[in-house]
Amino acid sequence: MIANKSDLACRVSADCAISCKTGAGIDELKRRIASLALPDGQPSGCITNARHLNALERAFDAVRHAKTQTDPDCIATDLSEALHQLGTITGTDVDAEVIDRIFKNFCVGK
Repeated sequence: MIANKSDLACRVSADCAISCKTGAGIDELKRRIASLALPDGQPSGCITNARHLNALERAFDAVRHAKTQTDPDCIATDLSEALHQLGTITGTDVDAEVIDRIFKNFCVGK
């Protein structure tokens, strides 16, 4: 769990505490995200699914847009969109469209 506003007196127990106001903890957060995205420090694998490629491109665009923002709420919205796009690949965030496609293409339950 990531907790913001670590500069305030009221603190919450979190895996990574940051402060958007002071910038404290941001480097650690970046390091943790990078270690999850590139466990060996190098990209690996290949993308063989057009839907996955599309989701990755949308996630990349959302992160790139977040980097141009100064308002923490706008940054959070962009990063939330990036996480949603990645979740559509990992299965942690599935759209109704994907479920419909699974039933249509794989005859689940028939």
